[in-house]
Amino acid sequence: MNELIPVIAASPIRQRLLDDMTMRRFSHETQRNYLRDVGRFAT
Repeated sequence: MNELIPVIAASPIRQRLLDDMTMRRFSHETQRNYLRDVGRFAT
């Protein structure tokens, strides 16, 4: 399954997280959840 993910300017740390999750073949849903949770933790 290939889903297109919109290209959005990301901070270097966010981009690193996205790259690592992609390399580890995390699903789109998992990536979305991780990014949401990290954002909540940071605030």
